[in-house]
Amino acid sequence: MENNFPETHSDQIKSPAFSKTDLGNIAFIVMLCGILSYLRWAKMDTLVLGDAPRWLFEAQRVAVGQLPYRDFSWQYPPFSVLLLGWMMRFFGITFTVAQVFVDVVSISVVLAAYFLIRLLLPTFLLIPVMFCFIAVCGTSLMFFNLFSLLTYVPALQTAAGGFLWLLVGVLIYLRTGKLTGANWIMITIGAFIAAYSKPETFVATYSTLVVLAIADRNYWFEGRETREWFWHYTKLGTACAAPALIAYLWTGAVVGFANLREGITGYGLAGAACPWWPTGL
Repeated sequence: MENNFPETHSDQIKSPAFSKTDLGNIAFIVMLCGILSYLRWAKMDTLVLGDAPRWLFEAQRVAVGQLPYRDFSWQYPPFSVLLLGWMMRFFGITFTVAQVFVDVVSISVVLAAYFLIRLLLPTFLLIPVMFCFIAVCGTSLMFFNLFSLLTYVPALQTAAGGFLWLLVGVLIYLRTGKLTGANWIMITIGAFIAAYSKPETFVATYSTLVVLAIADRNYWFEGRETREWFWHYTKLGTACAAPALIAYLWTGAVVGFANLREGITGYGLAGAACPWWPTGL
């Protein structure tokens, strides 16, 4: 069996170059996404009960100038509700705008998943795995689904998409030992979206970067000066943390830091014994 791992820590694992096969795969994947989007377009059971009416109404409130935490309750970091609300402000408070928002975020999640698994699996498995992934997430009626307004809250999808793009950038770096411009973009933007969307992906993002730094001291930086490793990860950590820090500081300054803290911690629910939330950890 061929060994796909480097014989020494200085060896690179070549990532597969983007090819016509990838182009065909992506075209097929986007076609599947389009079919599911069409079948689930603006379908809702009710505008009175459930999760979707609530987050749609909350985004509409942002569109008319209100803000989460200050003017209405919001139990997550503000990225998804602000983004959807601002889209509604510019393009109109309609179901079409909300559906397009959900579809764009969903396609981003799907493409991030594709680029991640193509680094991990043989080519012949890409389409079967992606077909299963899209079929499950595109037909689900549970909390996490794609291409549908009937989701728990769009923060789930934006958080997942951001964290997946972060992982793509991290894995490419681990294979090559180089941070290209594309890597920087994927890692920093992915980190910002993940950290500004959900508390769980906030923790996962910076935990991933800490583990990466510790492991890399004995991988690509083996035999090199500690100062060089420290400076490398100081730059990477700053690039990943500064945008989210600025965004949180801006949000807190506008809505009140106490309000922001109460909202992100679920107004006390995050510390309670509840099956759908980390129990205070």
